[in-house]
Amino acid sequence: MIWIDYIRRGATLTGRQLRDAIRQAGATPLGGRGINVVGSGPYATIRQSGRQWSRRVQLFLRIGAPTSAGDNQWTYEWPEMRKTGPGYGGWQIKPNGRTHDSHGPAYNFAEEMNSSSGVQGNGVNVDDLPGTFTLQPVPNGRIVLATILTFTDGTKEVWFDQDNGIGGACEPAFGQPPRLT
Repeated sequence: MIWIDYIRRGATLTGRQLRDAIRQAGATPLGGRGINVVGSGPYATIRQSGRQWSRRVQLFLRIGAPTSAGDNQWTYEWPEMRKTGPGYGGWQIKPNGRTHDSHGPAYNFAEEMNSSSGVQGNGVNVDDLPGTFTLQPVPNGRIVLATILTFTDGTKEVWFDQDNGIGGACEPAFGQPPRLT
């Protein structure tokens, strides 16, 4: 649940005012019945009813050890990172920052639709991969922008979006390659 101090039950707001108030609160409606809008024209009366809100917090994290969570899906250990200088480099683990120990493992949006066959979240059909090529977890050390979702029951999930790479080896097309002397 979110609280917006200046909005009371039965308040009248424009759509823009409502949108701005929700953004300022850092919340996103997740579904359910949400809020009821009553009336028409440039203003609407809103009524609270069974909302399911998620508070969003963004942070940078460094991908750590992956753990298999299904076919071509992984969960990831992570620490929160901070940027201390311009350009490449300058990343440090944030002192007293959040980690997988405090907020649970990170999940990858790009892996949400992954399975053992067919087109995966990165757009590659794994059935067409040659040789020993397979989808790989996001590599250790990769820094990503992530979002922490906190649901109304207090449950937290950390999500980021990074396409998976592919690794493996090809079989020679015509036997052994020729030896060069």
